[in-house]
Amino acid sequence: MRTLIFKERTILNANLFEKEYQKTTVLNEKIKL
Repeated sequence: MRTLIFKERTILNANLFEKEYQKTTVLNEKIKL
């Protein structure tokens, strides 16, 4: 049970991280231009 919750949390964290990463990448691209 605990491992399942841990896995779901990890997936959520990965998704959040990806979104933040994409945001910063877009910002960096705008700054370059």
